[in-house]
Amino acid sequence: MTTEHDLERFCARFGNVIECTIFPVDEISRKRSGYVKFASCHSAEKMYHQSRDTPFSIDQSTLDIELGRGASNLSTDEHKKKILTIFNKKSSHSSTTYILHIEGQITNNEELIEYLKSKPLSIKFIEQVDDNGGIVKMGAQVTYNDKELVDRILEQKDERYKTKLVATKTSNKREHESQPSLYAKRSKLSQSIHSSIDFHLRSITKLTRDLHEENEHLQNDKSVLKTNVREQTSKIKQMEAETADLIESSNKAHCIAKCIAEKYKLREEEYQKHSDNSNKVILELETLLKTTNEHFSKAKEEIQYLTNQVASLKRQLEESTNRQSPSIREYEIEQFFLAVEQYLT
Repeated sequence: MTTEHDLERFCARFGNVIECTIFPVDEISRKRSGYVKFASCHSAEKMYHQSRDTPFSIDQSTLDIELGRGASNLSTDEHKKKILTIFNKKSSHSSTTYILHIEGQITNNEELIEYLKSKPLSIKFIEQVDDNGGIVKMGAQVTYNDKELVDRILEQKDERYKTKLVATKTSNKREHESQPSLYAKRSKLSQSIHSSIDFHLRSITKLTRDLHEENEHLQNDKSVLKTNVREQTSKIKQMEAETADLIESSNKAHCIAKCIAEKYKLREEEYQKHSDNSNKVILELETLLKTTNEHFSKAKEEIQYLTNQVASLKRQLEESTNRQSPSIREYEIEQFFLAVEQYLT
């Protein structure tokens, strides 16, 4: 509930406030009234004219501001009586409004109006923020001034939403007898401002919904990217492990190849040594064979020579045998063959 301190602090933006008073609730109009006294008329007129362009509100209550002319010459009680008289004169007509509370998730205005089967005087959505940061309409408060229409809505059997009557307010329709044209202008301006605010609210709601959808898409893309990153990271780790295994295998193969090359080099050196030795042995054998062949040729020649000599001696023996005794011939033959045998051995 608004206090005199709240009202004084609100009005202080327009000038120096001398006095501020709030009266109790009026039993007929069920509204509160009060007055504010500024140090200068300029401050009061400034607040009054700005309220005509843009209505002021405190604690969600709209202020209806009127200038009190000549009030400075009155006492405080007379001032209060004059303000109360002006306020009561403007409260000649009253109307009843009904506030319905609708519980359940609502998509948009059209869905709610289709459920109500009528357009209410005002709609105030109850919004909540979900886990993804989006705004969700979890209910609404609608206002009607038709009792029959409210009863019909409460009696309908559509179970999409839970509907109940939460408040009944009696509001006053004020007649501005002294300034009808000013009130008409103010009413048109208020309607224009209300339409502009409603348009901007719808635009903001649509933008919020679009941002929520875009946020959902971004969240999905983010989840997909995270999954892809995890998969790629897993593949990279697997490839790194395989690369490490290949490097290790390559190092082992390099060591084995190096060992084989060293062994081959040693074998080649050994083979070269054996080959050199074999060549030397072959040369020695060839030399020996050549020498042997030469000795063999000489021996063959000598044997041939001796064979010829033996044949010649045989002929000589035969000739001498015929001239000598047999015993002498046998002895000489034996000695000859022994000499030949010794020579040959």
